[in-house]
Amino acid sequence: MVSERGKDKTLDTIIYETQQETDKTSTAQLHHGCKTLDTIIYETQQETDKTSTAQLHHGCAITTAAMKKLLHQLQNTPTITTGPPSESATQPSGGNQPHAS
Repeated sequence: MVSERGKDKTLDTIIYETQQETDKTSTAQLHHGCKTLDTIIYETQQETDKTSTAQLHHGCAITTAAMKKLLHQLQNTPTITTGPPSESATQPSGGNQPHAS
């Protein structure tokens, strides 16, 4: 009977140790999978940031070019001089002058 019990214990020990090794392997694979996923996410974020930065620089270049063009157009627009109205514009129509009292 002792030998049967010893065989069962040995078999249980083998099963237990095999399960422990399987758990360690599964955990290691899980960590590796997470690390790989983190790497993929990180690399994707880096590419997205580069693309966003390039688009931002492109947008700034377009805005700068438009502002320069607008400034150039404003500088080349003929100026209209304004000032006090001329005397003829302030005279009442018909040449009537107000009477002094």
